[in-house]
Formats: sequence, C-alpha cells, structure tokens
Amino acid sequence: MQEHSDGVEAVPPVGRPRRAVWAVSALVAVLAVGAGAVWFASGGDEETPAATEPAAWSTSEASAAPTPSELPSASPTPSPSAQPSVQPSPSKSPTKVPVRITLRVPSTLDGIAKSTESVGPVPTELKQRYVQAKWVSGAYGDAESAGGKKIAFYAATSTRLKSPATEMQWLTQNMADDGFAGFFSVSTGSFGGAAKCGHQEVLGSVYMCAWADSGSIGMVMLWDYDQNEAKAAFPRVRAQIERRA
Repeated sequence: MQEHSDGVEAVPPVGRPRRAVWAVSALVAVLAVGAGAVWFASGGDEETPAATEPAAWSTSEASAAPTPSELPSASPTPSPSAQPSVQPSPSKSPTKVPVRITLRVPSTLDGIAKSTESVGPVPTELKQRYVQAKWVSGAYGDAESAGGKKIAFYAATSTRLKSPATEMQWLTQNMADDGFAGFFSVSTGSFGGAAKCGHQEVLGSVYMCAWADSGSIGMVMLWDYDQNEAKAAFPRVRAQIERRA
C-alpha cells in the first residue's frame, strides 16, 4: 500500500470478486434512510462481556536450584573445623502478570444511546479467520432517523491473533473490497497495536475504523462523522468498549 503526502493511504484495486464481508452497503442503506428494520442481533451485553488472557503475555517464573555446599577437604594437620561454603540463591526474575482484556457493550457510546435494534450475526469471513474469538457487538443511535450520528461495532478477543500489522493488513483489504477507501492511521491511545479508518458513501457518509493488537480486534462504523470527527472519536469509542487489567 502507498501513502500520499497528506497521510491518506491509497489501497490498490484487487482482482478477486468483491466479498462484502460486512455487508456495509445494506447496513448503510437501512440506517441512512430510516427503514423499519436494522441489520443487527447483539453478540453481547454489559453483563456478559467477552474476555481473554493472551497467552503471549504470560511468562512463567524460572528459578535455579542452589549449588550443594562443598565439604571441607581432609588435612593431616589438625585445624579448626572449616565452615561449609554457601552459594547464594540466584535472584528470581519477576513474573509478568497476564493482561486481561474485557470487551463490553456500554449503554452509550460516544454520547449516543444504545439502539433498541441489534447488530446481525458476525460475518462469516471474520468467524472463519478468528475461529477461537469471543465476540461482542452493539448499535447506537436512532435507526428511524435518516440523519444524525450513529455507531455500530463488532469486537473480539482471541489468544490466537497474528501480529497487529498482519491483522490490520487483512482487515483493511476486506474493507477495501467493501468499497472503503482513503485509509488513514488513527491513534490507538494507551492500547497500542494498529488502527486505521476508511471512508465510503452509500446513501450517506460512513467511516469504518478497525484496530488490531496482540489480544483483540474490532471494527467501528461511524455515520454522519466527518474525517476529523471520526479520527477523534475512534480512540474514545474503543476506550469505552475495551478494558484491560
């Protein structure tokens, strides 16, 4: 991928069929024009968050056994009894505490109330790539209103993720297949990893921002946000979804 001088990344076209991983066109159409049903079935709630402890962040404690004391050698000339030498115990290396990642569906997201509708099932390609993942999802905003800010998200924890760069490359490629373009990097705050947003206009403006780190991934769709608003909103939204301890 190449980046222009303004920081916006151009994603080259691909020769394979468009797979519509997130069926965003249908979702945008439903929410933007205020249809009666919304493409949503919640994958989690505040009482049943998804959580995992990434194995890569858990280091076992290692300790070495002390060397046995040496006995004094015999001498023909009587001498005071020798004290056995004592080897100091090697210091123990500190144990790294596993990082526990919890994902939640808050009652509001970026100040927008949770919708009475729900987000549909996790798209097939996401489930196939992240087989062991634990998913949550949520929708926010008034589905009956053609205008106004709305948010939807999918997020998952997993102990079997590859590098953040590898996951982000896969996610942005699938977003590009769905018609998103103009990708730009966004802040990951204190969480680390990688995050990018892309833009699409189908009966309305929508930004999709994705993140990937060593133990979680997520996709956030932002309607009626301009680029600067989306860039600023993403770290806030992620911080309200993801918790670490």
